Amino acid sequence: MTTNINNTSSTMPGFDATFDAIEEQLNGLDLPATTEPEPVAATVKVRRTRKAAVPKAQGMQIEYATRQTTPGGVLFDGSDVVAIGVVASGMVKQPWIDPKDGIQKGSSIPWQAKRYFSKAFAAFQDAINKGDLHAGEIFMTTTSYKSRELQQQIEKQVVFLVVGDHNETPNSLTYIESCLTALVEHAQEIGLAGKSISFPKLGTGLGKLAWDDVAAVMVPAIAQLPVSKARIHISATRDIRYQPKYDAAGKVTGVERDTTPIAKPERPAAPVAKAAPAAAPAAKVYR
Repeated sequence: MTTNINNTSSTMPGFDATFDAIEEQLNGLDLPATTEPEPVAATVKVRRTRKAAVPKAQGMQIEYATRQTTPGGVLFDGSDVVAIGVVASGMVKQPWIDPKDGIQKGSSIPWQAKRYFSKAFAAFQDAINKGDLHAGEIFMTTTSYKSRELQQQIEKQVVFLVVGDHNETPNSLTYIESCLTALVEHAQEIGLAGKSISFPKLGTGLGKLAWDDVAAVMVPAIAQLPVSKARIHISATRDIRYQPKYDAAGKVTGVERDTTPIAKPERPAAPVAKAAPAAAPAAKVYR
């Protein structure tokens, strides 16, 4: 017997009745309404990346020395050129120990220069006496001395920076700035290119100027010199060290504190045969 599947509902009346009864029971149940699930917001973790540092324009960094690292002081630290702060009167005071605080006072560096670089100091005083040299100007000359370590005559350029009128009044930041400006402008003529130079803290002894104020003037100016190395002699316990601050273009914009340890300068090497140095320019006033 052949059964027609398409006509099953008509040939099986009991099936339709059973289906209708099940549907009626389901409609009677209190079922929750069917809703579409709410989309779940995806949480995306964003990893913070460290901002790339803008490379600093590198310029010359100034070295610092103390009596502990350089017993020879500013005059005998091995530099090719030494800068000395002096006054327009041409006078120096012999240093003495103040009994109140036990600190050495007086024109110790000019006094030493007068003692050890007598010919250079005499040339400086001669320029003063002739009226050729005034406050805010510089006088450059050349001298020589016998190195105890190398046991030979060493030639050294000496630059006298006239940073005050006389020892009885404070020095002037204006004079210091004027001297350093002249030094930068005439650096090539003086013959500083590629040489090493040392400075004391200009105007902070008898000049009675604060080192922080002087450093704000000295450090940016020294950074502009065409020298291979520049060194400032300071007190190990009292003085803050400063370095020139550069912008992205390499221009000096000010000063910033230096917290790196002070390195002890290397001892001079044994003398070796070398070509004679180029002749230094004759003694001259620069303004």
